This record gives sequence, structure tokens and C-alpha cells, in this order.
Amino acid sequence: MHDEGWLPPTAAAHVRLDLSCGFRRHCSRCLCSHARSLLSNWRRCGTGRNVEQLVPWIVLGALFCSALIVVFHRSWIAIGQARMIALGAVPAVLFGVYEHVSANLDTGVLKYAWAELPGWEHLWLASTGAVGGTPATAPLVLAPAGVLHGLATVGMTSPRTRVAM
Repeated sequence: MHDEGWLPPTAAAHVRLDLSCGFRRHCSRCLCSHARSLLSNWRRCGTGRNVEQLVPWIVLGALFCSALIVVFHRSWIAIGQARMIALGAVPAVLFGVYEHVSANLDTGVLKYAWAELPGWEHLWLASTGAVGGTPATAPLVLAPAGVLHGLATVGMTSPRTRVAM
């Protein structure tokens, strides 16, 4: 009845599998609950909020999920998606810098004799934060997260492609 070549997995393998599956379920529940609370707080505040303000949170969530996927399921697909998510953080950073500088340009009229200043000085004052209330360098905080996420996958290979020496 029993196949001679088949051996039941050890108890340690069962425990390891149960712990990793439980941790994955816990992480996905936490992530979903945090996403729900973020959206509910965003809706409740309502005034002065727009969809563009969710971009950095979406990028951070994608980076976090991507890191979890690579940690718990290291395959060439997981490593590839991590690198693509890291590259996707770059346009989000550039979009954020553009949005902050353009918001500062719109409020620059209130502080200076805006019409008398040359165009390059408009851009300089808006980029350095001398006018406006939005810090133009704040979106750059996402850049190191994306770069480090991408660099963390350099040299990674899936367990199946490793060659025994």
C-alpha cells in the first residue's frame, strides 16, 4: 500500500510552512486594513484633498508588497517585478516634484512682484521653496526607497537557478 520511495515531511517542515503561511496571511490582512484606514481618513478629511496626494502612498504600498513577495517567494518573476516596481518609483518622484514646484509657482504671485522677475527666477524661487507652502524636495524621499529596493535585488537568483558547487 505504501510507496517505498515516499517519505512523509518532517514536523519541522510542517511548522516552517505553517509559520510562513500564517505570517503571509497576517501581512496581507494588515496591509488591507491599513489601506482601508488610509482611504477612510482621506475621504473624511475631504477638503483640499485630491487624487494626486495618494500617489506617494500607493508607491510606498507597492514597494512594501513587492519586498514581501521577494522575501517570501524568491523566484525570477518575483525579482523581476521588484525591479519593475523600483523603476516605477522614479516617475512618481518626478511627478511629485513637478506638482510641488507648479503649486509653488502658482502662489509666487502673492509674495513678490512676480511680473517683474525673469522666468528662471520664478522657477528658482519655486524650486527652493522661497515661495509657496509645498516643499519641492519632499517627493524625493521616495527616490531612496525605490533605489534601495532595486539595489536589494542585484545579484539575487531564484533557488532553482542556483548551481550546486
